Amino acid sequence: MKKTTKIMILALILSASSVSVCAQIRVLESFTASNPDWTVATSGASGVIADGYFNCTMAVQSNSKYRGDLLFSNNVEGNGIILDSDNDKYIAIKFIGQRPNGVLKFEMRRTDQTGGSGSRTDGYYNTWTGGNPASVTTSNGNYIYYYQLTTDGNYVSQTAGGKEMQILKFIIADAAVEPYEYKVDWVGTFSSLDDLNVHKDVADDGESDEDEPKVKSKVFPGNIEFTFSTNGDDENWRTGKHNNITSTWSVNSGGLTGDLVFQDASGTKYRADLMYNSADGTNTWGTAPNLLFNTTKDKYIAIKFIGDRPLPGTLKFEMKNSANVWLNSGGQYQTNGLSGNITTADGKIYYLDLSANVNFTGTTVVIAFVKFIIADITAPGSYTVDWIATFASVEEIETYKDTDDDTITGTAEGHKLLTNNFHFSSNNSVLTIYSSEAKTVDIFAVDGRIVRKDLQISEGTNVINFLNKGIYIIDRQKVVVK
Repeated sequence: MKKTTKIMILALILSASSVSVCAQIRVLESFTASNPDWTVATSGASGVIADGYFNCTMAVQSNSKYRGDLLFSNNVEGNGIILDSDNDKYIAIKFIGQRPNGVLKFEMRRTDQTGGSGSRTDGYYNTWTGGNPASVTTSNGNYIYYYQLTTDGNYVSQTAGGKEMQILKFIIADAAVEPYEYKVDWVGTFSSLDDLNVHKDVADDGESDEDEPKVKSKVFPGNIEFTFSTNGDDENWRTGKHNNITSTWSVNSGGLTGDLVFQDASGTKYRADLMYNSADGTNTWGTAPNLLFNTTKDKYIAIKFIGDRPLPGTLKFEMKNSANVWLNSGGQYQTNGLSGNITTADGKIYYLDLSANVNFTGTTVVIAFVKFIIADITAPGSYTVDWIATFASVEEIETYKDTDDDTITGTAEGHKLLTNNFHFSSNNSVLTIYSSEAKTVDIFAVDGRIVRKDLQISEGTNVINFLNKGIYIIDRQKVVVK
C-alpha cells in the first residue's frame, strides 16, 4: 500500500543521511507526489500538492476570518493510516515558516465506525480540539506543531497493536491577519519528544530536500550540544547586559568569545553572562527553539573554556523550563556553582549535575532559557567557550574531554584538539564502551581468540557484561577488564 511505501522511503532517506532509523518516528505523508487522500476540507479554500508541500489558499469564514482545514480521508478498508499507541504517541505537522494566525486543532476517526461527527462514540478521537498545540522550531526557522495522542485514554486502549484511521483532520481556522495561505512540509508521528528533537530537520523529500541544512554529525553522546564551529554562528547564545552595558560577543575559530563589562556602578568588578535564548541580554526570552533534556542521557551539563574561565570570579548556572519555572530552587545550581572541573589538552571543562533539582524529573524536561553566570571578575578581559554539551555521567565527560568538536578529522580551527571517539572503562567485570558513532566490532583475547564477534556498538554509552577479568583487544585498542 502507498502508506507503507512512504515509510520505507523514509527509512532509506534516514539511512542515507546517517540518522538512526531505530528511533520511533515516521512520516505519514511527505507530499512529494500527488495524493488525492489529502485535500482541503473548507468550502472555497483550495489546495494543491507541489514541490514537496501541501499548498493551501484559505477561504473567508462567516465571521470574516479565514479557514483552510487539512484533511486525510479514505473510506476504503486497508487504505487508511494505521496508528499504534505503543509507538505513535505524538502526531506532528511541519509548516514552512509559521502556521497562519488563529487556531490549530486536530481530530481523527477510526475506520470501524460510521455516523455523524463530533462524538467519540462515533469513532472520533478529539481530545486535542480544546487548544493550540506545543511546537518546536527547526534549524531554518520552520515550525513543527505537535499533539500528544496518548492524552486520550480511548486512543491508548483502542489502538494498542495498531488501528486503522479513516480520517485525520487539522483544523486551521480563524486567521484574522495575513497571510491567508500556508505550506505543509510533512505530517508524521513519533514516540517521544527526544525523537522529535533529533529528527526535526529530517529531509523528508530525499537528498534534494533543501528545507533544512544538512544534518551535522553529532559530536557528543547527549541530546544537547553547541560547538560554535561555524564562524559568525552563535547558535542562539549571547552575552548579557550588565550595569546597562551590553557585552559584545563573537564566534570565530571554533569558539564563542565574550567581552567582560562593568558588573555594577562601583566599577570594581566585571561580568559577562553567557545566555541561550535571551532576547536582549536579560532574562527576557527570545524565539530560539526549546531544548529537550533527557533526564538520563543529559544528566550533566558541561562547558569547556579555552585556557580557563576568568579567575578569580564566579561561575554559576540556572535555566527555565517551558512553564517559566527556574530550575535552581533551593539553590542546588547556585550554591557551589559548577564546582566539578576537568583539565583538557587546551582548556578546562566545568560541569554540573542537573538531577540535583527537583524539577529536573520525568523522562524529558523542556527548557526554554539557559544562563551561565560569569561574574565577580576582578580585572577586565574576555573568555572563549569551545563547546557546551550534556552527558550521562562524569565518565562520559572524561571520555570526550579532548574530542575535536569542530572538524571530523585533523585539528579544529585554531584549536589543537584530539580526535578521541572510542573509549573504554571497566569495573567489576563490566566493560563500558563510549563511541561517537554506531559501529560493529570484534573483541579479541590477547592470544588472538575471538571472544565476541560482530558486537553492535551504538552511539554513546554501551555496557558489556559477562566478560572475564583480563586483557582484550577492541578496535585495535588494548583494554583491561578488572
